[in-house]
Amino acid sequence: MSPIAFAGDAEAAAADTNYPYAPAGEAYFLKVRNAKEQISKKSGRPMIALEYVIAEGEHEGLHVFNYLVFIEAGAKGHGMTIHALKAHGLPWEGDVEISAADFMADGGIMVKVDLGVEEYPVGSKQMKNVIKKFHLPPSDEEAGTAQEPVEEPQAPVEEKISPK
Repeated sequence: MSPIAFAGDAEAAAADTNYPYAPAGEAYFLKVRNAKEQISKKSGRPMIALEYVIAEGEHEGLHVFNYLVFIEAGAKGHGMTIHALKAHGLPWEGDVEISAADFMADGGIMVKVDLGVEEYPVGSKQMKNVIKKFHLPPSDEEAGTAQEPVEEPQAPVEEKISPK
């Protein structure tokens, strides 16, 4: 392979501080693009790092990253874990086993969410989308079994996946 010619420009790189992101406050359909099993650095709990893409509309193809931390019954945040599993159409009640592969079924699960926009890393002036709320599938909402939407806890900064 021949050498690659490259001209680095620190000033130009510093001026490009934003990844593309969708406006906050709207509902979007996201499709799981990648899922990876990990352990939370903060809590030591199992989690799945999820990479989504916006599946339709003006912002189709933009990436959104989120962590689903599996919080045990009785601990603060357990209800958010259940809500997220329900939103993805995955088993949530009783003793279940969930793997990253479950999120990739049929080429990636589709989920409806409300997005927000936050600075990441804090103090950088670089903005990115975050999931603020998962919507439950219509069948749960129609049956009257839907829980109130729960805001997803945001992982500490050191646990965020850097966009590629």
